[in-house]
Amino acid sequence: MSEHSVFGVLRAYIKQYNAGRPVAAQIVLKPAFFATRLGTMLLASVTLLAVSDLVLRYRTHSQAPWGLLVMSLFILMGLWGNKFTSQALYKKLNKP
Repeated sequence: MSEHSVFGVLRAYIKQYNAGRPVAAQIVLKPAFFATRLGTMLLASVTLLAVSDLVLRYRTHSQAPWGLLVMSLFILMGLWGNKFTSQALYKKLNKP
């Protein structure tokens, strides 16, 4: 991470602040919800439900509108992308 990037400067200030403080008073960075194990499990289960809905619609030749399903799949793709971006940022900020 570059020293001149916003996150590099933030990380430097946090390290400087934490240097002389007891553990209880230190700033601890935590990952975003979807970057945690629980968030990943929730996202995977919702994705599984959406895919099973897609399969059931196809197998039963359902006449239900497909627009909401397609929109939900695009939203899920965005959430998965957000998850991976959040994980990468968290790993960058917590490098020793």
